[in-house]
Amino acid sequence: MDLVDQIIQVRKERGISQQQLADMTGILQPVIARVESKKSRPTIDFVQKLLDALDLTISLKDSFYCPKEINKIIKDLKRRRNSFGRSGDKTYIFDKKYVLKISDNIGRLREEKDKNNWLNKYLLSTKTVKYIEENGKGYLLRNYINGHTLVEKQYLEDPCRLISILKGVVNALRKLDDCACPFKSEENNGSDFVHGDLCLPNIVVDDNDKLIGFIDVSNAGKGDKEYDYSWLLWSFEYNLKTNEYNNLLLEELGITINPQKFLSYTIPTLFETRSKKEEQNRNKFR
Repeated sequence: MDLVDQIIQVRKERGISQQQLADMTGILQPVIARVESKKSRPTIDFVQKLLDALDLTISLKDSFYCPKEINKIIKDLKRRRNSFGRSGDKTYIFDKKYVLKISDNIGRLREEKDKNNWLNKYLLSTKTVKYIEENGKGYLLRNYINGHTLVEKQYLEDPCRLISILKGVVNALRKLDDCACPFKSEENNGSDFVHGDLCLPNIVVDDNDKLIGFIDVSNAGKGDKEYDYSWLLWSFEYNLKTNEYNNLLLEELGITINPQKFLSYTIPTLFETRSKKEEQNRNKFR
């Protein structure tokens, strides 16, 4: 039961109608109705007015949960939420020792585990520590790769250094083309090995700029290498906040990208993400 549901329950238990609550708070009854029916998301100010009117307070409670077998491993470690990634899964880092991904899409997370295990045969990737399915969710605990992701300041302030690192990354991927990968990447077709989300935050290197491994390989598999290159170019420009070095990147990597493929691979996903954000912003004013 979320906060809104709890407020509704208290309102009804006390015999207070939506209109009476509106009179008590100065909030229009139709607005209260939309929030209670989950057609609109409440603002903090909205919630506070309802709480004040009903003489309620909020007590903070840690909502994090993981299965007992995983909790035994990470219970004494400090936890922080990782905000990177496009999948919508919840990802937590524990003292740079473990990474826990929690997903409602059990099938995809299970396949990510299998892909991690396969990739470790040829290239260092994250190793599965424990995988559990419980309460309609998948829980994947893997080891943390100690290194540097390519969105760190030291790389973004030196584009030529970044490009040099990415040459090694592309070479490592091309060595996997003939390794009989049993998985298929989504949203693209081909016979190359693709990471499936080849963005700068998903590439990890050591202190000497050598590739250590990849993270977030849930969409890895056989596919079109231009799918990876399109997302790499997009991420490169997005994180540098300029397209000044785009041509140099392509030249140094010895690759070309079909403009139509670039648009077809990146725009639909970006448009979907933007549409979701716009919908969330609209809900704030409903």
